Amino acid sequence: MKDYDSIYDDITAQWDELLETIRWEIVDLDKVKHLIYDTFYYIKCDFKGDSIPREKLELYKYICQVCQALSTEYAVGIRQSESHMLHACAMGLCFLFEHGFLGYSGNSLLIGLNDAVSGFYVPEADMTTYESFDKAFDKSADDLREYYDEYE
Repeated sequence: MKDYDSIYDDITAQWDELLETIRWEIVDLDKVKHLIYDTFYYIKCDFKGDSIPREKLELYKYICQVCQALSTEYAVGIRQSESHMLHACAMGLCFLFEHGFLGYSGNSLLIGLNDAVSGFYVPEADMTTYESFDKAFDKSADDLREYYDEYE
């Protein structure tokens, strides 16, 4: 098994690559969903306590930059609802860096921070398995399809 430093380097490089390609090349949605899931578990397993080691903040920077890019333009080659959900998941990962694991369970990712009204429920994705995350992602994207008028 890889050590956490090499996993960190791999994940950080993937977020950097995503940032470079998100507006110009067709996004591989499944690959990005796996990246989100892998990043969640990396954060959960490697970061201990209330603070993030300074040398690990580069990952946070790239995730924030992806959030910024997705807040101004939709990703190329996928539905707007799916791009919206990529943005929501990236925001959920940023929330983990900033506040830690505060979801209803220790294995959940907040995926509705940009849509939540103050004081109301924020949707979460069950991160127990990749399949449960994928199901939550797809359900939330399906819920947004009417908003984006994406029904065929």
